[in-house]
Amino acid sequence: MNAPQISVVMATKNPAQQLYPCLDSLCDQDPSVTAEIIVADASTDGSEQIIRARYPDVRVLHFDASMGPPELIREALRQARGQIIAVTDAYCRFPPEWMARLRQAHETEYPVIGGAVENPNSGGLLNWACFFADYGGFMLPASRRVTSVLAGNHVTYKKWLIELKFDSMREGFWKVFFHQDLQREGVRFLFDPSLVVYCTRHDTFLNFSRRYFRNARLFASLRCKRMSSPSRFLRLIATPMLPAVLFYRRLIGFRTKGHRVRFLLSLPLLALFVTVWAMGEFAGYLLGPGRLQTEPAQ
Repeated sequence: MNAPQISVVMATKNPAQQLYPCLDSLCDQDPSVTAEIIVADASTDGSEQIIRARYPDVRVLHFDASMGPPELIREALRQARGQIIAVTDAYCRFPPEWMARLRQAHETEYPVIGGAVENPNSGGLLNWACFFADYGGFMLPASRRVTSVLAGNHVTYKKWLIELKFDSMREGFWKVFFHQDLQREGVRFLFDPSLVVYCTRHDTFLNFSRRYFRNARLFASLRCKRMSSPSRFLRLIATPMLPAVLFYRRLIGFRTKGHRVRFLLSLPLLALFVTVWAMGEFAGYLLGPGRLQTEPAQ
């Protein structure tokens, strides 16, 4: 069997209805592009059988429920056969031309390519504030550029790079650390705004804050494994300054985007969110990850 041109991989845990629009959009792509969709699933609610029945062409890899998203993505990457591998999540929707444009983008020499993320919803201020916090820097309009930062739900790789670096993912696919290692080796990343996905996630204030705290704590605790004890202590005592730094980064990242009125109205919520993130980092440096690594995909 010939290898597909593109593999799209994602991790899920009890996804139920949220996954259907994502898979529908991936199945409705340009037929000239050969592709496979791989869902690494650790559900306990029967989602595996539902996905298999509704999407017979989707490869479902079912694993023990204790596996966390990084481990699930690693297993999906291990089995991906496409010459281009895209990592995404169940909340993304893909326009019909996305795969064709992705194939064209990877005709360049860049081994890591990411794209824009847009909010298709006309939701309220909280919805926009959550979106700005996560993806404000990746919105359109944007220019094609070499960069060190790509959206976590819209990043793609040439297969040879994943094969070359797969053994470094023993603890799972942690994008931020994987990218840091690649950058230290001189690998260049491309942001291509012709690639666009739409993130339709809706959160309550409490759920988003919990997710932000969990992700920050995991990030900090894993970072500790790569630093000395004195460096960890310095990070710990510096966290009170982190909200100001993160808030400034979001202001700078958004300076050329649209939706300025919504963004200005969202600033109080953004200030709260970056404070929650800083609290999560503090907990990670101080206490480690706890049981967070096995929680559902965020």
